Amino acid sequence: MSAVAEDVTQRLGINIRDRDEEEAASTSGRPEPRAHLTMELVPPFVVPQLQSLCHTMVAGGNTSCIKIYVEIRSNALSQSLKGLGLDRISKEEAHKLSWEGLETRIGRWITYLHGTVSILTAELKLAKAVLPAEEVGKAFAGVIAETVNTLVSVGETMVRSKKTPEKVFALLDMMGHFEHSLPHLASMLQDEACAHMNHQLKDLMEHLAVASRETFYEFEDAVSHDAVK
Repeated sequence: MSAVAEDVTQRLGINIRDRDEEEAASTSGRPEPRAHLTMELVPPFVVPQLQSLCHTMVAGGNTSCIKIYVEIRSNALSQSLKGLGLDRISKEEAHKLSWEGLETRIGRWITYLHGTVSILTAELKLAKAVLPAEEVGKAFAGVIAETVNTLVSVGETMVRSKKTPEKVFALLDMMGHFEHSLPHLASMLQDEACAHMNHQLKDLMEHLAVASRETFYEFEDAVSHDAVK
């Protein structure tokens, strides 16, 4: 690894979880809200150093720092969200989930959703502070691609799970949280490099709305049949 690469790596290689652990040890002894903890992904004094380094390199025609930035920040982002326990399952496994199992997995997905919104906000803020303006969109897209893909993939699997009346409340809860978070996510994905992710999220919202509606109708039918008995 070159000296420049090592320099960028050392300055950026502070993952979010490490910072959480440092700041969580507050004087009160209680952890601070995660949204607050993720606002600064690297120590503030590092930002102007990184900005100077990246701007100078890019101006000189050397964009290797952008590649290094994307690799390090995407790894840090993945590691930070990994602890939320959102594992992927196949469509076949999803169809076999009981309503309790689906409810548990949707709960994890909702937690992952809110974590994603908070951390992506901080990642975009960092990218804008460190990188030349013309590099921000593409770099940000590279950093968040895997995280957004996981959010969409697991969400689609939950949506396509076998629809039974008792699952209606879990799906409605999922839709409510996603509907609230989607505008903020979409606002961060306006760059052309992020357009496909924006479309994926909007498609998931449409699929979730359809699934919730269909499951609600089944729930109404089940209640009506029980009332007749």
